[in-house]
Amino acid sequence: MANTFSFEIRKDVSAADESIEPIVASLTSMQDVIGNVEIVESNRLIEFPDSDSERIRPRAIEIEHKTDFAVVLTNKPIGDDTEGTKGFTFSYPDGKPLGLRNTIVSTHNNLNLEVVTDHEVGHLFNMVNSGETHDGHGHCMDAGCMMHASLTRVNERMIYVSVEQGVEHRVEGETRLTYLKKHLCQTCESLFNYNAEMLLDAKQGKSVEDKLLFASMARAGAL
Repeated sequence: MANTFSFEIRKDVSAADESIEPIVASLTSMQDVIGNVEIVESNRLIEFPDSDSERIRPRAIEIEHKTDFAVVLTNKPIGDDTEGTKGFTFSYPDGKPLGLRNTIVSTHNNLNLEVVTDHEVGHLFNMVNSGETHDGHGHCMDAGCMMHASLTRVNERMIYVSVEQGVEHRVEGETRLTYLKKHLCQTCESLFNYNAEMLLDAKQGKSVEDKLLFASMARAGAL
């Protein structure tokens, strides 16, 4: 559909089934910013073509898909040992209106898949490549923005909910280390809305600057 962005969720053979749920949660929450979202859980397993089977080299990978975007889950680490990368987004032209746009999210030592996916979906929409908060490397300088380059670790108290005879009971449990859920700063939210509108125009066959579609994608997205 021309007024809807479609996402295919795919898994590397190393990824667990339950890792899909936070990805769906992230994409669903993004509808407030980008509009209608169609999520395709294809369950199409892939195996990354990598000479080093223990680690992903994102720039060497081409992942074909029939949707506007693909989110690919793997339990393998991304990049070099020193990078600590949790997600990576890239695109390239292939004759489709939006080209091929992929984000890889690693479950390896990942404390919160939803938070990482929020950030990487931003890069799928060419965030942050301009504006007063742009740091020159595809990220926002506002530390409270979800497009900031760094993840913020916090301790979260687990809450267990049960219902007995129609009455909800909430019990506090242990604490766990996780990544802080962030939202877009005002500047990035405006840019996100603009980029989404431009990409919808591209889907409808309207002319859109090539730099919005491809130029910044390959060098931005590591988290």
